[in-house]
Amino acid sequence: MRILFEMARYYAPTTIFMDEIDAIAGARGGNEHESNRRVKAELLIQMDGVAVASSASANENLGEGERMKTVVVLAATNRPWDLDDAFRRRLEKRIYIPLPSDKGRQQLFDINLKGIKIDPSVDFALL
Repeated sequence: MRILFEMARYYAPTTIFMDEIDAIAGARGGNEHESNRRVKAELLIQMDGVAVASSASANENLGEGERMKTVVVLAATNRPWDLDDAFRRRLEKRIYIPLPSDKGRQQLFDINLKGIKIDPSVDFALL
């Protein structure tokens, strides 16, 4: 985890995207393995470092040819309620994307099945 963030800072401006973040940043509990606690602790430390480094570089007067050292962390999950509170606090913005409506689902089927022959008995409303 530390090396990932060190590389991101070195090559900044960068974006770190973590899909299914609840797998490593889930709520802490008593039956959690020690290695999981260590990874989570290191992630929290590095997230603090990103916030400090980003705000410090944003406030500096950059000379000609210098670039702002910004590291953005994006995380996605289907279970936001399972995230650790300390991790959730370190995310500046949270965007909730709800499930699509019936009309939206039909549009997704239309877009993704365009040009594909579909049996007329397929009931998309049921799907």
